[in-house]
Amino acid sequence: MKTVTEIQAAIEKLPRQEFWKLAKWFDQRKEDVWDREIEEDSRPGGPLDRLAKQALEEHKSGLTIPLEEVLRHSRKPARRPQHSRRQRRPTVRRLQAR
Repeated sequence: MKTVTEIQAAIEKLPRQEFWKLAKWFDQRKEDVWDREIEEDSRPGGPLDRLAKQALEEHKSGLTIPLEEVLRHSRKPARRPQHSRRQRRPTVRRLQAR
């Protein structure tokens, strides 16, 4: 088997069309691996099952806060960042005015 460095070097040499074909395959492969991991983690007795049981126990024990209350206290007014004139990027309108 080749090392990651060797594989990366081979990818760098691929023609554009072959590169995009590989990229599409790799994206699908990542999705398939992710799906399998989620399925394994959510099986009975798996990590997600244990976390769900723990969350339900904490909720039944009164250790949780209603979502509405959390949202009400977490909302902060949106503020626009303050920039000096020098920091502002030129816009099309400003460029046309020059």
